[in-house]
Amino acid sequence: MKYRWFWGIVLIIVMVARVQAQINVPSDGSDGALNVNSSTMINLGNATTAAWNTPGNGNGVYDPNKWAVVFKYSSVNINGNLRFLNHPSGAPVVWLVQGDVMITTGNNLYLLETAPDVLDSFSFVKPGPGGFRGGRPRTNIVSPGGSAGLGPGGGAYPSELGGNAGYAAQGIGTGGGTAYGNPQIVPLIGGSGGAGSNSNPGVIGGAGGGAILIVASGRIVVNGTINADAQGYSSSWGGGGSGGSVRLIADRLEGTGIISANGGFNRSFGNYGSLGRIRIEVNHATYTGSVSGSLATAPPGNPPLIWPPANAPSVQITQIAEQNVPTDPSARYDQPDMTAATSGQTTVRINAQNVPGNWTVQLRIVRFAGNDFTINATRISGDDTSSVWEASLVLPPGMLTLQVRAFAP
Repeated sequence: MKYRWFWGIVLIIVMVARVQAQINVPSDGSDGALNVNSSTMINLGNATTAAWNTPGNGNGVYDPNKWAVVFKYSSVNINGNLRFLNHPSGAPVVWLVQGDVMITTGNNLYLLETAPDVLDSFSFVKPGPGGFRGGRPRTNIVSPGGSAGLGPGGGAYPSELGGNAGYAAQGIGTGGGTAYGNPQIVPLIGGSGGAGSNSNPGVIGGAGGGAILIVASGRIVVNGTINADAQGYSSSWGGGGSGGSVRLIADRLEGTGIISANGGFNRSFGNYGSLGRIRIEVNHATYTGSVSGSLATAPPGNPPLIWPPANAPSVQITQIAEQNVPTDPSARYDQPDMTAATSGQTTVRINAQNVPGNWTVQLRIVRFAGNDFTINATRISGDDTSSVWEASLVLPPGMLTLQVRAFAP
């Protein structure tokens, strides 16, 4: 399948005329009307943990099985800048809106948690909700101490001035992260992080852009900006993060604003992390603003597809060194998900659903300080519907992040 790429151009979306109809949105409006009239930060950590269709109380619902913070609004009006403070799980944002979504001129919906120069206490750059951290910097000349970017398309370390992250395409340059995801943006996922520099102390990797799905029964009007750009625009950045995801579903899309999911800029090399993904599913579009990202358009389903179908492929790490892994890991360095005492070869067990035997199930290990690496797992039992895979490797000492993905040949 070929993709059309758009980079900061003025775009007119023309779709086949259809009979106007309200979109069937599974929203009871229990989170009320969202009215933003000044600079506002929504703390996703205040969401109630429950099934996504549980009534909200204004703070949304975090469903660990869907890995999403879901808000069921009656309407949305953004007349000020809006950002999100990440949920501890790092989950993306879903808005299910009974009425219209309005973003007025000069105002912005940001899919970045904070300003792009803010680090957490472990020197990782904070991503947007649904995105992934950029890599740590090299600390000094004697002891490199840097790290790769996190996420499915994280930039590799070491790679001189930092590997750029992949998403809709592979990250540009040496150490560029792999492409992942799909034009449908199902499941909803954000951008990956660029790697820290191996050459210059203090040069950090940019974080990935966040991810949002907005489903509105009426109109989505964008006269301001929906910004899911990655980080990496300062001279102090290493590898650029990859852009995030914006998926819009409505009867109508209107406005003259900006919808953006750019990759972060690696100033040292003059190149970028990958573009993120943008998908627009509407019956009627008179939007004449700019779209910057890997764009796909389609008419909406009714009801629209929000979650992956039951037969969608999935993989999950379930055991490390015969210890059970939490079912909803957060990959937080201040609160590690588990501690494993290992020596020699360690077995990592992975459960897979709807993954054919000829696919590759790949484990990636990102060290807190040092090289990242990958190893392929082997299917040891089961069939193409449900199976168990294992990878055997020597885990380096210290804090590690393990991530797994499956892909077709």
